Amino acid sequence: MMTQPILALQDVSFTYPDGSRGLTHCTLEVARGSRTAILGDNGAGKTTLCLHLNGILRPQSGQVLWNGSPLDYSRRGLKQLRSRVGLVFQNPDAQLLSASVREDVSFGPMNLGWDHGIIRERVEKSLAAVGLSELAEKPVHNLSFGQKKRVCLAGVLAMQPEVIILDEPFSSLDVGMRRDLHSILESLSAAGITVLICSHDLDFAYEWADRWHIIEAGQLAASYGMAEVPQVFTHLTALGLGIPKVAELYQELVNAEVLPPFTASPRSHADLLLLIRQLRNAVHRNTGRSR
Repeated sequence: MMTQPILALQDVSFTYPDGSRGLTHCTLEVARGSRTAILGDNGAGKTTLCLHLNGILRPQSGQVLWNGSPLDYSRRGLKQLRSRVGLVFQNPDAQLLSASVREDVSFGPMNLGWDHGIIRERVEKSLAAVGLSELAEKPVHNLSFGQKKRVCLAGVLAMQPEVIILDEPFSSLDVGMRRDLHSILESLSAAGITVLICSHDLDFAYEWADRWHIIEAGQLAASYGMAEVPQVFTHLTALGLGIPKVAELYQELVNAEVLPPFTASPRSHADLLLLIRQLRNAVHRNTGRSR
């Protein structure tokens, strides 16, 4: 029995007032509990897609579905949707509204009229989840870019959404902050939250996601589960995405007969290192037995 997607676009088209095309008859589904990566070049329509899933933009034709039902674009309907589908913008300054970190994270739950005790509990849990508890009283304008992104994510988490959408989450982050955000995304997925990222980071998407939706010229050009990706590298290159670095290196090692072809291709640098070490240890054991 097929599980109903938590979000879906059905034949959605949208053109901006200046005439630039955002989406053109775009149809795709986001599986409940999935780790979905939306990939594509600049201007392909990735951000426009995100804004439709959160109800910020409304299709000019077609429809967006939440749990199988068309979105309700009334004020009440959008408020309910955005408590369930959180969106973290690429530029955190476009999302931050309050003076201090705690005030900003509290804004969404307060806007829903929740009990102050519940708000306080959720805000503290959200700050702890993104590692900002010690900075709760700090003015937002004194934070680094990466810290501001964490505040935005904490504000979304405080709403306890079922879906979190992140637009270019790793943009302008240093190595340490990328590692921290990766850990946060792992925790969200482990908690059963559906996570969707729009990204140019092919290597992260290859390691992290369980499905890719590739957008080209406002349409769904391809959709792949991760087991399919190693078989479609030629198509990915034709779409302008290229090949994940770890996949390219692994294939070269197999072609050079340094590594045997494994049933499941490594999807991260750490996975590839583990395969190499396991092979080396096996060779050492066999060499020891033959002496």
